[in-house]
Amino acid sequence: MPKPTTYKKKYCQMLIDHMSEGLSFGSFGGVIDAGLSTTYEWLKNFPEFKEAYQRAKSKHMLHFEKLLNKKAAGTNRNIDLGGCIFPLKTIHHKVYGDKKEIELRQEVTGIVFVEKEGEE
Repeated sequence: MPKPTTYKKKYCQMLIDHMSEGLSFGSFGGVIDAGLSTTYEWLKNFPEFKEAYQRAKSKHMLHFEKLLNKKAAGTNRNIDLGGCIFPLKTIHHKVYGDKKEIELRQEVTGIVFVEKEGEE
């Protein structure tokens, strides 16, 4: 018999609100008293929670982009640049991560690795 879930639909909006403040998916479990493995399991089992997570990630990215814009405009000098860039480069690495392209080709003499750095 499957174990009953502690998942509630209200967690979808709660997650979006949580991450829109710049807080992580990992810390959301602390808000609702659930473990990280539980919240990851919900991503697999509840499509509406997965959709909310995707929306929450966009809101999370927006939070840090707004902070960076304030820093760039000089309207808030107290913003820690590294504290904004780090989550963008790690959590949102597909958009902001360093790009490294590796090409693999086989030649008669063996395999040659060609490493390229640059943008997509």
